[in-house]
Amino acid sequence: MTIVHLAPNATSAASIRAALDAVGDSGSEVVAGRDDLSCGPIDHIDQGDRRAWWIAAFTGDMGRRQLHLWDLADKDTQRLVGIDADARMIVWVGRRSPEEYASYLFLAEHFRLRQLHVIDVTAPRHDGETGVIGKAAALPPIRIGDYLGSERALDDNERSELAQQWSMLRTENAPFRVVSAATQLVSAPIDHFDSALLTRISSEPKPMTKVIAETMADHPFQVGDYVLQQRLIALIDAGVVSAEGDPMTARMCLIRRMSQ
Repeated sequence: MTIVHLAPNATSAASIRAALDAVGDSGSEVVAGRDDLSCGPIDHIDQGDRRAWWIAAFTGDMGRRQLHLWDLADKDTQRLVGIDADARMIVWVGRRSPEEYASYLFLAEHFRLRQLHVIDVTAPRHDGETGVIGKAAALPPIRIGDYLGSERALDDNERSELAQQWSMLRTENAPFRVVSAATQLVSAPIDHFDSALLTRISSEPKPMTKVIAETMADHPFQVGDYVLQQRLIALIDAGVVSAEGDPMTARMCLIRRMSQ
């Protein structure tokens, strides 16, 4: 039987592949998710439409660095279409990461007619080690290896709950999806991260990259750097923040609060 690991992103896919190779498993396949479904429209998910939206929405260099993933996404889609009907499909997820949680809900719906298994790294580690684990992409191969073989089948009740969650999020079709304190994926407005960014900006010039890094540290696993750069660009355009240098190139830009 073919085993296919469905990774939520390229980083986790590389770690899963390395972990499998370390135990001599060269037969299992790993397919990476390439689209961050925690942001942007999801009411009608078409790869071409999502690509066009991404190109229009992310004008900064941090977003542009992600564009090559769309070419890989086309190849991964072809691989998924060719998966054997009796393949054992294993979805990886960390439910403290909106990106991974959204991918999980999408895959559960997309493969609703197929049996799915899940490895949820949000759950307590089976080896008893403590610590918060938020996303599969944060785990190195040696840690990923601890989870190999621990997958469980999704039952009908769980599949129904996941489908309801995804249907509600698609109906709301908000600009962002974030993880709540109750570890649920919920819709959020376009300015959701603005206050967090502004708390890291003073009247003194500060590197844009530092503001982004500090905000991500304040909200671990919640948002990508490309999203925060784009929100800073919007705040600059709105006259809330001023820029010295080109905000489209984060490392070349200093930002500060505008005088009241």
